[in-house]
Amino acid sequence: MIGIYDAARGFKRIGEHRSFGTGPHEIILMGDGVTLAVANGGIDTTPQAGRESLNIETMHACLVFINSRTGDLVARHDVPGGLQRLSIRHLASDNGGNVWFGGQWQGDVADTPELVGVAAIDRPLRMIAPAAALGLSLKGYIGSMAASAGGSIIAASAPKAGRAIYLDASSGRLIGETAVKDVCGIADGAGSLFALTSGFGTFRIERPAEAVLSSRDLDGIAFDNHLRRLG
Repeated sequence: MIGIYDAARGFKRIGEHRSFGTGPHEIILMGDGVTLAVANGGIDTTPQAGRESLNIETMHACLVFINSRTGDLVARHDVPGGLQRLSIRHLASDNGGNVWFGGQWQGDVADTPELVGVAAIDRPLRMIAPAAALGLSLKGYIGSMAASAGGSIIAASAPKAGRAIYLDASSGRLIGETAVKDVCGIADGAGSLFALTSGFGTFRIERPAEAVLSSRDLDGIAFDNHLRRLG
């Protein structure tokens, strides 16, 4: 389920929608201001079992589009065959109607597929096809997704690998990467700038194919997984 809260009334819960899948994780609002894109991770959990995954053998992730006003299902795209153990978790929109997603592989490490893909309301899931395979080198885990302000660049963080990658949104081609230990938070800045944070207190501003513009390591700070630009 997806809870709906009124931010102007102390975040009072005012309703809910079905997520049309198991384990909804990240939700983003599309450019039309009405449609929600929802990453259903496919992993079943219960409060009683904590974070234990209860259905790895039968898990099935999907990306769905929902009318935020009515709760009606607009489109649902399931993971393609052979990727049953890919949990779709994080999303970014490139402003052209495409939703980019990052996954976390729940299968044998040797079988790790590509972890980043793209879909749209009228187009099914498609994984990127880089010149050199990336999934295994990213340790099977994408922590966050972001799109540049103009939507031409897609960024994905891989905290277990200590890397962030940058892709050309029009082709899915790898155009840059950076190394930051335990990097996970990633957000767009002005133009083609991105901000990154890590669990070891690093806060960095950079462009995908250029030198780091600024970087600070903050003592006593461990940034959590996600980052958002305000304003």
